[in-house]
Amino acid sequence: MTDYSSETISVRLNHENSSLDKLEEVKKKDKSIEEAVDECEHIEEYFLLKTCNRLELYLVSSRPDKARENFERNDIFQEFQVKNHLNTQRHLLELAAGLKSAIVGEDEILGQIKDQKEASENLRNDILEKTIEKAIQTGKKVRNQTGINEGKRSVPALAVEKSKEKIDSQTVTVVGAGETAEKVVEHLEKPEEVYIVNRTLKKAEEIADKRSNCCARPLENLSEVLENTDVLFTAVSTNQPIIKEEEQAESLQLIVDLGSPRNVKSNLADHILDLADLKKEFNQIKRQREQAIENSKIIVSRELERLKNELRHKQAEHALSKMHQKSHKMKKAQLEYLFRKMTGLDREQKEMIEDMADSLVNNMLAAPTRSLKKAAEDEDWETIQKTLQIFNQGCDENLMEEKEVINIV
Repeated sequence: MTDYSSETISVRLNHENSSLDKLEEVKKKDKSIEEAVDECEHIEEYFLLKTCNRLELYLVSSRPDKARENFERNDIFQEFQVKNHLNTQRHLLELAAGLKSAIVGEDEILGQIKDQKEASENLRNDILEKTIEKAIQTGKKVRNQTGINEGKRSVPALAVEKSKEKIDSQTVTVVGAGETAEKVVEHLEKPEEVYIVNRTLKKAEEIADKRSNCCARPLENLSEVLENTDVLFTAVSTNQPIIKEEEQAESLQLIVDLGSPRNVKSNLADHILDLADLKKEFNQIKRQREQAIENSKIIVSRELERLKNELRHKQAEHALSKMHQKSHKMKKAQLEYLFRKMTGLDREQKEMIEDMADSLVNNMLAAPTRSLKKAAEDEDWETIQKTLQIFNQGCDENLMEEKEVINIV
């Protein structure tokens, strides 16, 4: 059973609190990060979200104070921000709504959250799963009701638009066959020819087949393809630059590097446009969408309150379930002991005693049931925990006394 007294915390490194270089450096340690989380105590489950602009962990812990200490002491997480329960929930809803994206309102983040949630093997607790599901629902609602995603709303779309301002390209090469690369190809309008270069040729062919003037090439043929390329887009997830020789960059009129970490060494040429350069456009787009942003925040706040209410009721249901389970376990033990001592009782008499015991337990639980529901609505977790601790201790002591009596008899 899910323990709804646990809390969510987040450990975050993103474009808002870190430089692109630092983010790239930390991303190279993503396996070490997951290993470090697995070794942390008091972590019930976690969700790791990785995009070009962020590396964020969302976790559930029954001891959030201890979990925070684990991360704050670990060298791997020194650059990360550790945030508490309510901050984490709001952040995730705002993130899915596009409010935390470098390009405000972009759609990719919503798909990334959904896809990575479905692929996650570390979600075992209803609290985090319900929070992520609420974030996805909120993201859809924000876009439907505010129009925050109208116009150029993604990194690939903006990158293609900015490249057109710099050069009227004739031949374009796109390295990569992931979501970003495919979006770049979709937004390209009138190049004479488009090459899709990828390590796995089949994936490149799947994208190339969607356009009449597009063909696929394996990554080992990249140097040959670049000889006839005007504009190069790169969107590959790799720790090593794919363009690192000056002669590869010299013939190109423009390089648009959308990789994270970077796919092209920044010192190779002056004609490189990367994620850091696109950041100048992000603020302008954000200013243009100020009213949509305000409306989106109102929706997020409303949905966050609904999420909190849902989890409060789950907290009360969880506490009440534990209390009733303990009570009926104690009642059952007492009845079994009584029936062993009173051997002359017939079936009807036993049923009368059982009904009386049920009525007694239910009447005794009525007042604490109302108190726990009220405490959950008021977010009075301390009262709930103390009630459960006292009740559990009392039940355990009674059961121990009963066991001792039975052993003596």
